[in-house]
Amino acid sequence: MSFAVIIGLIFLVAVTGAIGSGTNAAALVATIIFFPAAIALYFAPTIIANRRDHENMVGIGVLNFFLGWTLLGWIGALVWAYSTKTEKEAAAVNAIAATVAPSEDRPCPFCAETIKRAAIRCRHCQSDVPAMAIEAVPKADVAPKVPGAKPLAAGDMACVKCQKHIPVDAFSCAYCGHHYQTAR
Repeated sequence: MSFAVIIGLIFLVAVTGAIGSGTNAAALVATIIFFPAAIALYFAPTIIANRRDHENMVGIGVLNFFLGWTLLGWIGALVWAYSTKTEKEAAAVNAIAATVAPSEDRPCPFCAETIKRAAIRCRHCQSDVPAMAIEAVPKADVAPKVPGAKPLAAGDMACVKCQKHIPVDAFSCAYCGHHYQTAR
């Protein structure tokens, strides 16, 4: 559910509420449309949190249910539903982080630019990223990601796109052409 749908629901509730105050057949139809549209608008923050698999969906629903009748409570629930990482985004960040060989740099999960491994905000896209501890693992001890593949040699790394072995100081992958911002 996007902001356009919310604006559409607000318009629909306003129009059907105005028409529904009459006594003709159009007023009856408008009244029948008004109540489901008003309920959908009232619970829009909870619906958004549910669709985004928000980690605090229950809290958003409780806030929306009990304080949604106040405009401030409804807006607070809506902002909360659109804020923070969802479980899907957190899983995507962890999947990307798991494919990167231990080094001082890693790709930003949102813009794919190179950032420091311990960074909590991307300097390129300004997104909040989860911090990762720098692990002291020698390059030769890194296990391959592909079953049956050879371990990385000292001075090599796995390309973040195709997982082929390339030199640590490469500006781009010789196999897939993935470009790195700076030499690693």
